Amino acid sequence: MLPPLGDAQLTDLYSGTLLKQVVFQDADGAGVLLLSRSEKTLPAEGDEDPVEQVTLRAELYRRADQATPWTSRWSVDDPIQCEGLDLDAGYFLDQVTATDLDNDGRAELTLASHSFCGGGVDPQQLRIGLRQGEQYYEVRGESLVEVEGDEPFGGDRQDDPALASAAPVLRAHVDKVWEAIKRGSSL
Repeated sequence: MLPPLGDAQLTDLYSGTLLKQVVFQDADGAGVLLLSRSEKTLPAEGDEDPVEQVTLRAELYRRADQATPWTSRWSVDDPIQCEGLDLDAGYFLDQVTATDLDNDGRAELTLASHSFCGGGVDPQQLRIGLRQGEQYYEVRGESLVEVEGDEPFGGDRQDDPALASAAPVLRAHVDKVWEAIKRGSSL
């Protein structure tokens, strides 16, 4: 991994609050993955209450060399809306990585996030995305909730069917990330 970019290099590359940058070099050149979070309240319509919205954004920038500007290659916006309940959303920052697990010289980018809209002891919604070039694998599920004296609940996981045909090292990586996040984040 390379050192983070300075504020001057990041100007205009993201909106909201920058949560993390992952700077890397691979066979496709220099890359920087930016994760940001923004919040807003959507106005009430009719007799409805206003709706809170948190948007998580991941965007990959690439450049061929130091002289060329960063160019966006892809972005993923994940807006989470919640009306009248507790809302939380974010990334598992320690699980967001650039790796080369299959040793092909091209980075795999792993994103892991959580979201919650509820008013009690409910599971969080979990999401893992693994992207290498145009290939994308996703796992969605719920956090496992363990309350003392009660049976655990939640913890369900749904894998993208394409993940079954991914290289074993990539499937093992996704399983490892799931194990790390399956209990959700502490709100």
